[in-house]
Amino acid sequence: MSSDVPIVDPWAAPKTPKKRRRIGGKTRAFLAAVALLVVPLPIAWLTVLHRSSFAQLPHAVANLFSKNAGGDDGSDKPTPARDEVERKPNPGEPDTVRAPLNIPHDRRDAAGAVPKETTSQRVGNLTIVTIGTSEPTLRQALIEQSQKAKANGKELLVMLRDTVCNPCDGVTKSLSNDLMQKALEPVVLVVIDKEVFKDDLKSLKAQFAKTPNFLLLSSDMSPRDQIDGGEWGDDIAENIAPVIGPFVRGHLSARKHKWKPEEAGGVLL
Repeated sequence: MSSDVPIVDPWAAPKTPKKRRRIGGKTRAFLAAVALLVVPLPIAWLTVLHRSSFAQLPHAVANLFSKNAGGDDGSDKPTPARDEVERKPNPGEPDTVRAPLNIPHDRRDAAGAVPKETTSQRVGNLTIVTIGTSEPTLRQALIEQSQKAKANGKELLVMLRDTVCNPCDGVTKSLSNDLMQKALEPVVLVVIDKEVFKDDLKSLKAQFAKTPNFLLLSSDMSPRDQIDGGEWGDDIAENIAPVIGPFVRGHLSARKHKWKPEEAGGVLL
């Protein structure tokens, strides 16, 4: 007679259940490292594609690693720029913005004849300085040029000119002549466009209705003597040198036009 009850051998040894194999600590560390390397890469790649810039890949991966290491607080606040951090005031200081010491003037030179930066060149033994439009103030530019000239045993002779000025061009062409080289030996010639610097010239009490115009300066950079091209005939060296030579040396006696300084101009006492 058959039975569904299994026959158990009482003398058989009991079966021991199989033990699960435990993963060692080194294996867990290896798997964690693999996860950190493999899992962020697809996310970083999607980020790069979203931003359409391959240059963001190292940054995206670095951010992911930093979040995995330190934990993500769920905040999407952007990282402040370096200049924003550096501009942050120190604790206890008032939150104010310091004004610059020199505020450059917005000078316009439609013809493009005046350089932006002050330039210097040599014509024979004569140094010619052209004042650029980016100078903070004309007075300060003249002070700096005066100090440089004095260091070389010379003083400044300022020439005011128009952008378009045939007589001015005649004077410029004559500067290489031996007569003009000798006449202007004691000076450094500083050329200033009167239209570009008209506001500065007004503040210095300079007269500039006629061009070319030549100024000798006092210590405050206002004119102490001044003549214009009306003192000679044609603008050639033979006519200019006999007038400009005595003028720069301070003993021009015979003049066609007497110069009178503007109010509050002249020599600073």
